[in-house]
Order: sequence, then C-alpha cells, then structure tokens
Amino acid sequence: MGRPPIWRAVRAEALVGGAIVLCAAVLAAGQPARGPDFDPPPADVPALATSHADDLLVTVALKPNRPGQNFITLGVFDTRRPAPGPIEQVGVRLVSQQGAATPGMLARAQGAGRYEIVDAALAQPGAWQLTVTVRRAGLPDATTTITWTVLPPARATRPVVISAAPLAPWAWAAALLAAVLIALAAWALRRRTAEKPSTSQPAITNTQPGRAPGA
Repeated sequence: MGRPPIWRAVRAEALVGGAIVLCAAVLAAGQPARGPDFDPPPADVPALATSHADDLLVTVALKPNRPGQNFITLGVFDTRRPAPGPIEQVGVRLVSQQGAATPGMLARAQGAGRYEIVDAALAQPGAWQLTVTVRRAGLPDATTTITWTVLPPARATRPVVISAAPLAPWAWAAALLAAVLIALAAWALRRRTAEKPSTSQPAITNTQPGRAPGA
C-alpha cells in the first residue's frame, strides 16, 4: 500500500524548506572575507605641499611617500612679470628628525616649470625637513624648507589563494537555480499526488441463498 497523500505533501513542503535553507547558506558563503588581513592595500596617493622661495611659488609631491624609493615632482613658478632671471637648477635635500639625510639631488626639468627626481631614497618614516633650492642666473639662491611626514611602510595583506573577487554574483545565480529546480520538483510531486486515482473497496451485496434479489 502506498503512502497517504498527506505524507507526499509533507515531503514537498520539506523540499521547499530545504531550498530556502540552501539559498540562505549559499548567499551567506558568497560574502567576501572581512578583516584587516583581507583589505586591499591602499592606493599610493602623492602627498602635496606648497611653499614660497622668495618670489617663486614651489610645489612638491612625493609618491608613494613611504620608506624606500620615491618619485618627487616639483613645480617652480615665477610670481613676478617679467621674471627676474631664468631658472638654471633645482635641488632637493631631505633630513629626518633622527639625522638621516639624503644627498643633494638635482631635479630634471620637464618644461613649463615642472621638475622631477625619480630615485629619491627615504630611509625611515616620520617627520623630515625637505629643502628646495632654486638657482637662477644673476640672483642669489632661493630656498624654502618644508616639514614633511613620510608614511610608515604599507601593511602586508594575506596572499590570495584562488581569487579576491566576490562570489556574490555566482552565489545568487546558484541559489536561484537551486530554488527553481526544487520548486519544480515539489510542484510535480503535488500534481502527481492530486492526479493519482483513489483506490476504494468494491461494494459487497448481501444476498441469501435461494432467494432472488429484491424478493
């Protein structure tokens, strides 16, 4: 004898409930890992400072502004018109609070008042005194000193084993597909249960021997 229809309905509802639990589990597992070890490293943003050296406007930017090799860009612009003399040379020197100093570095002219130094080595983080010296023909050197803060080394993050991309889009698709398949299975089970003909016992006619029915 087959199972009663109520058990088939209970089984169908259990399948639907399992689909809901499965969707919730997949979506929860699809969230990206959290915590300092999994945060992406911060982007290197050049630090910028502006100062004046006599009648010159001086801008300085360092990137990545951390211990090690750095890229220095400078802007030196005349504020007087006409300019009192052409710029012949731009130099930079850095001295830390602990006394560590870089050798004097000459910047390479890039045109339009722009200069750069591509191999500035900074030994440690913290406060530095950054001195820019501008030499012009027929004029005394123009100098400005800026207090500069070098950031600490970037914190190392946990290495990526497979991928750092979030799984949420794939998890949503997998959960939706699982829910649709289980819902279709439950619907088919309910329909088969509803269409199955009921089995009933044949009626028994009580007749006595020797007597015709209805006599």
